Amino acid sequence: QVLFAVYALAMVVIAAYVINIIVEKVNQRNVDLILASLQNEQKALAAARERSARMLFGDGDWSDHRETFLERNRGVIGSTAWTTVLILFGTVFYAITEPCTCGYGDGKVDGCVSDSFQTCSSTGGYTKTWGQTLSMSVITLTTIGFGTNTPRSKLGRIVAVPWMLLGVAGMAHVVGQLQHFFFERHQEKKKARIPRAMREHFVEVAVGESRDELDRSEYRAYRLLLEGMVTTEQIQSIDAHFEHESVAAPWAFSFQAH
Repeated sequence: QVLFAVYALAMVVIAAYVINIIVEKVNQRNVDLILASLQNEQKALAAARERSARMLFGDGDWSDHRETFLERNRGVIGSTAWTTVLILFGTVFYAITEPCTCGYGDGKVDGCVSDSFQTCSSTGGYTKTWGQTLSMSVITLTTIGFGTNTPRSKLGRIVAVPWMLLGVAGMAHVVGQLQHFFFERHQEKKKARIPRAMREHFVEVAVGESRDELDRSEYRAYRLLLEGMVTTEQIQSIDAHFEHESVAAPWAFSFQAH
C-alpha cells in the first residue's frame, strides 16, 4: 500500500506537469487569437473569394474548404480523439481483464474463486459488462465518479492511476478547446451581421492594404454592428435620415467626422 501511495503521488506530479503545459498552450492560444484576429479574417476572406471564383468557373472543388475546416478545428478534433481513445481503452481493458474478479486486499470477496467467469460470478465476484465498463470510463474521466463500478483487481488499479490522470487532463483539454470553438463560432456570427463590403474595407484599412482612413462614425457603426446593438437596416435608415436632413438644412450638418 505504501508503494502504491508513492506511485499515485508520482503520477500526480507528472499529471501536474502535463496540465501546466496544456494550460500554457491554452493561454498562448488566447493571445494568438486576439493578436491575429484581423489577419486571420483577411486570409479567410481572400480564400473565400478564391474558392468562390474557382467553383464559379468549374475548376475547383471543396477540398480547400474541408482542409480549412480541419485546420481551424484541429484542436477540438485532436483533443476529442485523444479523450475518445482513452475512454475506449478503459472500456476494452476493464471488460477484458475484469469481466469478473474477486478483488484483493480489504475489498476481496470471501469465498470467491476466480478460476473462470462462471465460478467467479457464482461465488460472489465483482462482474463487469461492456456497458458497465463504458459507463465507468466516461463517469471516471469526466470526474463525476459515482463509484458504482470501479477497478477491483491489482492490475486494474495500477493501470487506473495513469489512465485516470491522463483522461482527466484530456477531458479538461477538450473543455478548453470546445470553449475556443464556441467562442470562434460566436465571433463568426457577430461578424456575419456586418455587410461584407464594410467588413472587407475595415480589414484592408486595419492591415494597411488601403490608404483610406476610418473615421469615427465608420468605426462606431462597425462596432455597433459587431456587438449586435444595431442592425444594418437601422444604420442605413440613420444614414438616409442624415442625407435628408442635410439637404433640408445644410448649414446645420457637417460631413466631416468628429
